[in-house]
Amino acid sequence: ALLLALYTLQGIPMGLSASIPFLIQQKVKVLAEAAAATASHVAAAAGEAATETASTHATAAAAVHHPSVAKMAYNAQAIFALCSWPFSLKLLWAPVVDAVFFRRFGRRKSWLVPVQALTGFLMVTFASFVEEQLGLGQIATAAGDATATAAAATTFDVRGITLFFFALYFLMA
Repeated sequence: ALLLALYTLQGIPMGLSASIPFLIQQKVKVLAEAAAATASHVAAAAGEAATETASTHATAAAAVHHPSVAKMAYNAQAIFALCSWPFSLKLLWAPVVDAVFFRRFGRRKSWLVPVQALTGFLMVTFASFVEEQLGLGQIATAAGDATATAAAATTFDVRGITLFFFALYFLMA
């Protein structure tokens, strides 16, 4: 029963990491929309005619689908994909895991229980880390405020979240 519960808990970090590419895509889209809206507000403040402002809003909508925005999203997702490398390198430490264990505790439990405890500790300790690294708390405010856009852009760090999930995947592999 204990092993069944521990193996079930092992899937939680993997399930959470499956949603990160969607969050990255949403963050990049909001940043692009906010940057385009900021550009249109600057152009409107410069004294352009109302017809030009309308065309600027059309340009802002088109900026979301600009190739550089897509490239930014793909780069962030490619960096995040590195977190699954521990499963590829599993063959390197699998012999050690199979050979070293406590006979009294059992072959699987000797590794599974401490690793699951460490994983649980990491997930509880760094519960808000993903939100902070991706800057998801500023998505709602970034759409209409130039300073919020700048703050949201500076908090978008996919490398930190990749390292966090790399550690979780390393423990799960």
